[in-house]
Amino acid sequence: MKDQDFSATLLIDKSPEEVYQAINNVRGWWSADSQGSTENLNNEFKLDFESHWWAFKIIETVPNEKVV
Repeated sequence: MKDQDFSATLLIDKSPEEVYQAINNVRGWWSADSQGSTENLNNEFKLDFESHWWAFKIIETVPNEKVV
């Protein structure tokens, strides 16, 4: 299987700080059932999507600008 990447751009009428905080609040918009932290570089967290858990890791972060 070859690697596949996903990228999306959204224009939001909010401040960069508001958007950054909202994105990092995955419990609030993606899945309330989660484990781990999303606040810092290299944090690992898991989200429950009813049939299975997905694991994620913060690999790049620039406060109020970017989260990867």
